[in-house]
This record gives sequence, structure tokens and C-alpha cells, in this order.
Amino acid sequence: MLHFQVGQQVKLATMAKVVFTITMINPDGTYVIEAVLSQDQTLTYSNVSQEMLRLAAN
Repeated sequence: MLHFQVGQQVKLATMAKVVFTITMINPDGTYVIEAVLSQDQTLTYSNVSQEMLRLAAN
């Protein structure tokens, strides 16, 4: 099973075109991810399970 680290770039299963960065790992093993959409907009999701994430291709 793949374990992600803070700072890694990932994609969310439901939004495959957006690259997120893991900003925090919660004590329960879920992740907080963030994507900067523009200078004024940041999209953040909390409590994202590992099964919903995959590594973004570089």
C-alpha cells in the first residue's frame, strides 16, 4: 500500500485534471490536499482517504 508524504503532488480520483499538494496528514490517516487555481483561488479538501489519491505524473 502506498503511503503519501507532505509535499507530494497527487491527483484526486474525482478530479483527475487538477494536481493537488498534500499539506497535512491527519492523525486518522486521512489527508488535507490543496490546489492553487489562480492567484486568488485555492481549492482545499480535508479528510481525503488514501484510496481517493494517486501520485501525479511529473
